[in-house]
Amino acid sequence: MLELTTVDARALPPIVAFHGDADPLVPVEEDREGVRQLGKRGARAELRVFPGVRHELPPALRSEIFASLSRALAR
Repeated sequence: MLELTTVDARALPPIVAFHGDADPLVPVEEDREGVRQLGKRGARAELRVFPGVRHELPPALRSEIFASLSRALAR
């Protein structure tokens, strides 16, 4: 887990995590906890969970990630 004691979490850019709820390698609960911890420290963090997605980047998920990055870069 990233330790944010030396960083002002409010100064971080918004964080969006993407996770498939059927991932057999990394439990989605790890991302949920990470987003909770970031939020408790003042960071703007969001988790988007994709039903039925395993440890992969299917086209729909890839499109959403790229769209989110494009919106963030346009600001």
